[in-house]
Amino acid sequence: MMINCFIGIITFLTTYGSATILSDPYTTVGKLNGDLSLGGLVPIHNSYDAATEKCKNLDITNIMRVQSMIYAIHSINQNPAILPNITLGYEIRDTCVSRTVALRQSINYFYDDRSERSSNCNTADTPSSSDSYQNCTSDVCGNGTDSSTEIKTDSQGNNNVNRDKIISVIGPLYSSEAFIVGTLLSNLHVPVVSPLATSSLLSDKTEFTTFFRTVPSNSFQGRAVTAVIHYFGWNYTAVLWEDDDYGNSLVEEFQRSAKEKNVCISKVILFPKRPTASQLQSIIKELRALKVTVVFIASNAKMAHEYFIQATIANFTGITYIAPISWSQSSSIISEIDSDIIGGTIGLTLGSSKQYQFESYIKSLTACNNSGNPWFQTYFRSNVAKGDIPVNACIPVSAWNDSSKITNSQTITSAFIFNAIYAVAHALHDMLKCNRDHCQSLPEEKFDTKKLVAYLFNVSFVDASRENFSFNQNGDPVHIRYNIVNLQPNGKNVVSKTIGAWLTTGQAIINDSVIVWNKARLHSGVPISACSSDCPPGTYRDSFSNDKCCWKCISCYISSISNRTNAEQCHVCPYGYLPNSNHTSCVKAVPVTIDIGGLLSITLMVILAICGSIVISFWIITILHRHHQVIFSSNSILIHMSYIVLLYMLASSYVFLLPRNRQFCMVTIVTYTTSATLLTAIGLSMTSAVVALFSEVMASCRYSEHFKTKGQPLLVILLLCIQIVIVLLWLILSPIATYMRIDFNYKIYEMCHFQSLVGPIVSLSYIGILNVIYLGLAIKGRHCPDNFADAKYLCVACCINMCIFTFMVLTYFITFGPWQAGISSFSLVACAMSFLLCVMAPKINIMLSFPQLTITVK
Repeated sequence: MMINCFIGIITFLTTYGSATILSDPYTTVGKLNGDLSLGGLVPIHNSYDAATEKCKNLDITNIMRVQSMIYAIHSINQNPAILPNITLGYEIRDTCVSRTVALRQSINYFYDDRSERSSNCNTADTPSSSDSYQNCTSDVCGNGTDSSTEIKTDSQGNNNVNRDKIISVIGPLYSSEAFIVGTLLSNLHVPVVSPLATSSLLSDKTEFTTFFRTVPSNSFQGRAVTAVIHYFGWNYTAVLWEDDDYGNSLVEEFQRSAKEKNVCISKVILFPKRPTASQLQSIIKELRALKVTVVFIASNAKMAHEYFIQATIANFTGITYIAPISWSQSSSIISEIDSDIIGGTIGLTLGSSKQYQFESYIKSLTACNNSGNPWFQTYFRSNVAKGDIPVNACIPVSAWNDSSKITNSQTITSAFIFNAIYAVAHALHDMLKCNRDHCQSLPEEKFDTKKLVAYLFNVSFVDASRENFSFNQNGDPVHIRYNIVNLQPNGKNVVSKTIGAWLTTGQAIINDSVIVWNKARLHSGVPISACSSDCPPGTYRDSFSNDKCCWKCISCYISSISNRTNAEQCHVCPYGYLPNSNHTSCVKAVPVTIDIGGLLSITLMVILAICGSIVISFWIITILHRHHQVIFSSNSILIHMSYIVLLYMLASSYVFLLPRNRQFCMVTIVTYTTSATLLTAIGLSMTSAVVALFSEVMASCRYSEHFKTKGQPLLVILLLCIQIVIVLLWLILSPIATYMRIDFNYKIYEMCHFQSLVGPIVSLSYIGILNVIYLGLAIKGRHCPDNFADAKYLCVACCINMCIFTFMVLTYFITFGPWQAGISSFSLVACAMSFLLCVMAPKINIMLSFPQLTITVK
């Protein structure tokens, strides 16, 4: 950007040539000779006609800002502690709120033909006009000094008024002019110190290497505006902005900070260039349609004033405006716009203390004692000297009709002008190694302005507000403060009252009790600006129209939460956590346990009661018919063990419904593996006894009575002990842990976790091997005589149990929660009842059907 701008400047010089510069029409200059001089660029006129190259409309506010520069330079010259033997001069020029004029005036500072510059020292409302007022006093034209200024001499007593070198430029005041001037003078290595240019782009030291400012940039102003809006809870605002360097940077920063604070901007409307009344009325109609109650106007005072005139015509009242520093204290707006329009406005002003001594100085100024400011005299002759007041009257400002407007507009902004001039003076003081008496001799030829830039970066002094002032690495002030003001209705007009402040901490500190809101509103109290109500935590916003400021609140889904107001979306809780009842935070999940009074538990308990009653009934019948041949042909000990195992399995089935933890998992493993092993071992023992019995009968009719009575129970116990050893080794070498698992309804269940699959594989393989042997023997003995032998029934029971166990093992690893517990419990019940019905029921049937087969036992 710097290179492009510099090329444009060279093009400008080539196009106009030296003749154009020599015929420069802007000949009104406020000037004081000195050893070293400061340039000053101020928009004294607020309008420029490029066709005629004339300026018009004197701005008294900026005329008094020129007075601030003169006052600060005179104060330094009279202060022996700063630049003791160096006299500062000034050369202040008008920029007419025009980049072109600002550029040409900057070039004039470094044009060497002094005689051309002082030959036409006209001062008038329109420069170079035929009726211009001639004011060629020595102090204005550069041939002498201001009578009110004491010129210091060097150590030899020489008055160096003829050495007139521009070492720095104070200004421009507006960002649009600062861009072009800053680019030019950065290439010439001349420091530029602006008191009021706020565009954040000017902080870019890759392009504006010699630019400094004493006012905060728009990056801070945008944040301050957002903080004010956020403070009052306004989240439905509109923005009107002007397409210039000031408006662009201010709106850009406001939009960025508003997004961080969740402040919704419903509409951003651009002011047209030189808008007509109909265009401004169209903007007002658009605002009416939006139904906003808070509007931020990011423009200069002139544009805001034009808008408010049209708002008055349209009777557009009841709006709370947010004013940036550019127009919050504008005298034309405050004094001319009705309170129904701008009353209740909240604005920002530059944070500095009021300069009471300077205020007294302004009030004492007259056209007679202020010849150093030619525009002051022109304003007096054209605006004050009317009627009975002669043009040569010495009337102080305090007696003017608009004296309060003049003084009030200056006592705040003057501090930033003072800081700009004092920063250059202190940097120069350090650069020239000044002591109490004198400074080093000035160079006879070229002053090293590049060296002065380096000293400006390190300058530090107590400023006009009695605070330490210094620049940061971007040339911006280190300490930043904005005052927050309220334009309070006072009859038909408004008065500005300070209600708080914004500091770099980012928080707006406001005294709500002193605020006066717009009285044309329908409701009293703090204005409400919201299209939709805030969405509380636990919900999120879902825009239902193209207007992103209008939304509906939707509750977060079952597994998600939102922990702030007006959340854009809900966030899923981390694994192992679930939302609380309000969906505002994630809490560590409490595993869901099976309700003892629930349907599953009650159903299982009823089934267990019925099955247990059947088992006990069968056992009682067996005891009553203990001398029956069926019992005699089988092993009575094994039969009684069968009933015990069946009851044990029924009781074990209820273990799966208990709350899960590490101990529970161990109990579940032990009960399941031992019950499955016992049932399989009993079936295996019975089948092996039948096969062995008939094998011996068919072979030699010998049968081992010892195996029949003692061998079968011992075989069951042996097979059980092997399983117990396997399980103990499993639990010792690979302890059981638990983990959380979420189902499709986002319920969390605590599950048993096998850290190694070796243990379960060995244990289940052992049960599987026993079942295979059991099935093989049952198949082998299925052709045995069936008078009392139950080989066929054992074969059926074995097949059923193998299917149930296989199903149970598979579903255990693929299900969880109630499904896992229910399937496991009912599987054990099914195994127990299938064995009871297939093996024990036929025996009971024979005992009840053939009671005469009872034998006498000796």
